[in-house]
Amino acid sequence: MGLSRTATNFALDCVAFVALLAVLWSRMVTYVVVPPPVAGEPPIRLWGLGHAAWDAMNFWITMAFAVIVLVHLILHWTWVSQFVHQRVKRWTNSRAVLDSGTQTIYGVGFMILVFVVVGGLLAVAAVAAKPM
Repeated sequence: MGLSRTATNFALDCVAFVALLAVLWSRMVTYVVVPPPVAGEPPIRLWGLGHAAWDAMNFWITMAFAVIVLVHLILHWTWVSQFVHQRVKRWTNSRAVLDSGTQTIYGVGFMILVFVVVGGLLAVAAVAAKPM
């Protein structure tokens, strides 16, 4: 017997909250407890892991959190698209009605735009980065 939609959403929200706490905690460990090594000083380690390992762990926890947020958006996509559509209609005084297929196409287009912008910014950063 599967979970109800409400139970599934609650479980996902709980997992997202725990993942967010893990991201915040691991970032604070990386920044405050195990900072980058300073020349001439012994490196600080926590539970056998140095700054680089904690930084890598923070990266992967953050990526897991991003996936959880994407799943959350996917599960709530109908609500999100209807909410945005209603607001746009109100702002533009439009009476247009969009079917779910059109809303999905707009949503997929928006997500592609987001990924292109983020990927473009990452490419610009990669090109602009210079060794010290």
